[in-house]
Parts: sequence; structure tokens; C-alpha cells
Amino acid sequence: MPKFTHLLFDFDGTLVDSMPGVVSGIRYVQETLGYPTETKASYKRYIGPPLLDSFKWFCGDDKEAVLRAVELYRAYYVEKGQYESCVFPGMLECLASLRGAGMHLYVATSKHLHFALMALKYHGLIDYFDGIYGADDTRLFTKANVIFEVLEKEHIAKENALMIGDRFYDMEGAEACGIAAMGALYGYGEKEEFSYATFVASSPSDIPLLLLEK
Repeated sequence: MPKFTHLLFDFDGTLVDSMPGVVSGIRYVQETLGYPTETKASYKRYIGPPLLDSFKWFCGDDKEAVLRAVELYRAYYVEKGQYESCVFPGMLECLASLRGAGMHLYVATSKHLHFALMALKYHGLIDYFDGIYGADDTRLFTKANVIFEVLEKEHIAKENALMIGDRFYDMEGAEACGIAAMGALYGYGEKEEFSYATFVASSPSDIPLLLLEK
């Protein structure tokens, strides 16, 4: 039995290549509210943090504007954004392999739980996971908050848990909760963000190879 028996997956940039929908959604918000749009490369920074935090980058401290931006973004996501994404090549095989080896899989995302569930169903991923965890309208969840909730509610020993994510937010959250981490280099982060990671996967197919080695 592998050491890490409970695997926590980030969503955007780890399970699903959601960048096209994220960029389109944020550009739509900025254009609708009259804010300047950004370069394509700069939109990568929006993958990882909660919307309420990241929208402050262009709304500033205007709370009403931030909440309006979130509202517009979510409406766009429901109508178009979720369909402007795809599962990373090899991810379905990765998840099937891990499940076949007896591992317990969870989604730990800063994305709103309702929209995470919607996207997981759309992409045919939801049945691979024992639990789905994310933010809701009453709590602003950092990645550490989400990871902690998974560990607590699923009664997972820290030494058996591994967080898999593509950004430093995932690494930071794992470290704060005292669990190991794997960097998903095929996502939107850079290798420098994975200094805390025990493993770094260059593709989804690397994940079972790293964890199921004899």
C-alpha cells in the first residue's frame, strides 16, 4: 500500500485546463465594469486565489465593485465559461489508476463548491472522487482552509495525505496544514513555486508513476 493513501486535487490547472474560460470571464467582467483588460500572460495570476481576493487587483478596495465582479463572472461561467475548458490529457487514466490502487481521492479547491460540482459533472470527473470541497457564500476559503476541512471531515491522518496542485497557493496551503504536496508542472504555475513539493509531475501520467512505484 502506498504511503499516501488520500490525495487532494486542486481543480483549475490541475484536473482541468480552464484557462480559456477564466480569461474570457475576467475580460468580460473588466469590459462590462469599465476596467482595462490585461495581457494574456497576466491572467495566469487569477488561477489559484479566491475570486474575492483576485478581483481586488482591478477593483481595489471597492467592496461593491468586487461583489459585482464576482456576480458577473459567475453568470458568465454558468453560461459559457465552464464549457471553455477541457480535462488535461491523461487525467482520466491517472484518476482511474489511482482509484484502482485503492487510493481515496478528493477535490480541494478555492472555487465555489456549487461551480466546482457543476464543472466536475460536465467533464465526467465527479465519480472518481470520495469528496468535493470548496468555498461557499458564507465563508471565504483559502486553500489552507479547504485542505483543513478535508482532513477534519474525512478523518485523514496528515502523514497519509498529499495535496496535488499547480500553484504556490496549493503548496502554501499544504505546508500550513502539515501535509505533503506534489506540484503539477503541466498547469499554470512555474517550477519555482514548488519548492515545498515532495514530487513534481510534468504530466498527469506522472502522478501514478511517482506514487505507485514499487
